Amino acid sequence: MKKLTTQQKACIAILAIALVALLVDRVFLGGASGPQSAEAQLTSPRSLNTLLPKPLQAVVDERAGRPPLIEKLQDLTKSQNLSLAEMSEAFRLSDEWRAEVGSVSVRLQGRSLTPAQRFVRTHQLEVVMVGGARSRAVVNNKPLQLNQQIDGFTLVSVTHNSAVFVCENQRVELLMKKPQD
Repeated sequence: MKKLTTQQKACIAILAIALVALLVDRVFLGGASGPQSAEAQLTSPRSLNTLLPKPLQAVVDERAGRPPLIEKLQDLTKSQNLSLAEMSEAFRLSDEWRAEVGSVSVRLQGRSLTPAQRFVRTHQLEVVMVGGARSRAVVNNKPLQLNQQIDGFTLVSVTHNSAVFVCENQRVELLMKKPQD
């Protein structure tokens, strides 16, 4: 007689448990009938109204006589002679609006920022350590020693609440922000 492996014994045990469960279901629980069926029916908003709180009942009563949103949208497309086939992107700007936005961006380009202004807007002084030639500053999470650069600007001096940077002939001073109380 051949010995059964552990895997074969486990499969036989699972099969036995399944057979016992099936027997209990059919004999003791009366499982031959299957799950019980349930019935549902559509109800009108008026019949649901009795289940709603008074403020919501008023809203349902007010909306009961109105046409659904889809009908309103269909009427609108007909009255405006809109074709759904021609509408490729619902949120795309019209040509007139794009022309207006383009002219605004052209006007803004005429007032472009200097490198120093851009540096001040995009960099934040976070920490300073004053110590003569060994002074340091942390800008945008980047630690800097004197004479090191960040985005083309060189750190030239550090005080107790500021750091001074130079690029070509432009001088920029970043100030520490005061902590919020």
